[in-house]
Amino acid sequence: MNLQLIIPNHAKQRMIQRHFNTEDISHVLNNFNISVPADKPDRVRYAGTLPDGRTLNVVLTPDLQEPGPYTVVTVY
Repeated sequence: MNLQLIIPNHAKQRMIQRHFNTEDISHVLNNFNISVPADKPDRVRYAGTLPDGRTLNVVLTPDLQEPGPYTVVTVY
């Protein structure tokens, strides 16, 4: 699925610090293993494994079941 992502500066900084890129985020959002509520009611955490074996958690708003665009809150 082709997702329209908005990546604010905070999320971009975390991507750089943690060595993730937009392809990694797209991969997890298209192939997640876990989807659970995040720390705030309007946020969802998606977790998945990247092809290189690393695990990536993406906190997103709104839920992927809602229409986008989607804002990446943070990654870890």
